[in-house]
Amino acid sequence: MSRLFRADLRRLKKSRIFWGMLLAEVLFMVMLCVSQYRSMVKWEETYTLDGVLFSVVHPPGILLAVICALFIGTEYSDGTIRNKIITGQTRGGIYFAGLFSCAAAAAAMLAVGFLTIAVLGIPMFDKMEMSGAMFACLLAESILNVLVYASLYHMIAILCDRKSYTAIICMVLAFAVLAAGVWVIARLSEPEYIQGMLMTVDGVQDAMMEPNPNYLSGTLREVFYWLLDLIPYGQCLEIAQRMVVNPVRMAAISVGWILVINFAGFWCFKNKDIR
Repeated sequence: MSRLFRADLRRLKKSRIFWGMLLAEVLFMVMLCVSQYRSMVKWEETYTLDGVLFSVVHPPGILLAVICALFIGTEYSDGTIRNKIITGQTRGGIYFAGLFSCAAAAAAMLAVGFLTIAVLGIPMFDKMEMSGAMFACLLAESILNVLVYASLYHMIAILCDRKSYTAIICMVLAFAVLAAGVWVIARLSEPEYIQGMLMTVDGVQDAMMEPNPNYLSGTLREVFYWLLDLIPYGQCLEIAQRMVVNPVRMAAISVGWILVINFAGFWCFKNKDIR
């Protein structure tokens, strides 16, 4: 498997898609830093590095869909996977070499994002205020999060033998996960009270606070927090906003996703008829 992994890494380094997606990560972080800096100058406020540091987790959910779909999908279209099996390579070696290559792409994307923040963010913003323990926690959660994405897209790519279908499925899934995460965090962000207007007998309108019917409370609110941790992009939003409610639960869910996805993917690939 190590030989297959090294070969995949060499092919990844030569991939224009891979370098294009890394460039997209850099551009996203540059635009974010510039936008935050302009806002800071306009409103004469002080921003710290904390506010942008972990925004690096946003792009990989979309960009990895492109990399994994086209990188692994090309092996089907070129007949590479079939040839590997014919030459005696095990299906386990093929599956996990591809998985580790996608994981390497995910790690590179995070590293490039952090490097961009270091180059631009440190001169623009005040120094980081979060503790070392918080930084280590968020970094670990970020790594696990991108590994969930890499595992998911790799499984789809290696089980679908048509590159065009793989790309479509991965992109649709990426945006569906994004939309689900945004919807859940929007529901959790509803305030408990909203401002209403009361008309007096004199025709004067007075502002008053009234309960928000859309506010989630009790057991339902806890269920939505679980949903936020279960949805990969929900995790991204928590990490980027430095508002991880339950770090242990989030990490356990990510590890669970990685194990379940790869177990199911390998079992299906092992029994798949490769043409």
